[in-house]
Amino acid sequence: MLGTSSNNMKNGGSMAPRAPSSADTLAKNMRGFFSVILLSFPFLFLDQNVVLYNFWLHMSVASYASWLKVLLGLVHKHRFLLV
Repeated sequence: MLGTSSNNMKNGGSMAPRAPSSADTLAKNMRGFFSVILLSFPFLFLDQNVVLYNFWLHMSVASYASWLKVLLGLVHKHRFLLV
């Protein structure tokens, strides 16, 4: 074990990972926001309807992927209930 971990255990501390801070969450959201902008950039030269269609298509795919990740995480966490 590393020195900090063993000292933490000797003092009665836990080895639990730290919870993500609001700054971490903000950084993650900003990365997602800028990735949407960068992915939409090539479509700025097309018709406005095509731009809106591609934006909403990207958002719906990203939302679906995020919900699928959450669902798979819950299934994995509670897999013993599904037997």
